[in-house]
Amino acid sequence: MFSLPVTPTRLAFGLLENAVSVLGWRSPLNRAMLDKYLKDVAVDGSKIQREIGFIPQYNLARGWQEMIQEMRRAGNLQ
Repeated sequence: MFSLPVTPTRLAFGLLENAVSVLGWRSPLNRAMLDKYLKDVAVDGSKIQREIGFIPQYNLARGWQEMIQEMRRAGNLQ
């Protein structure tokens, strides 16, 4: 796994977005998409549990672990 610094990455996405827009195209990589991925969101499931009695079968860590294992089995993740 790798990470990129936010400011230079946002700058590169912006330059790409601006460059392809001159050609009348829409960039698949843009600042709005990057901002969406960088958004810090906290979610609380207590309301749905209380309102309709939903009981999750997985916690977040177990769900991610099983998803990653399945993606590896399917050849979608190395």
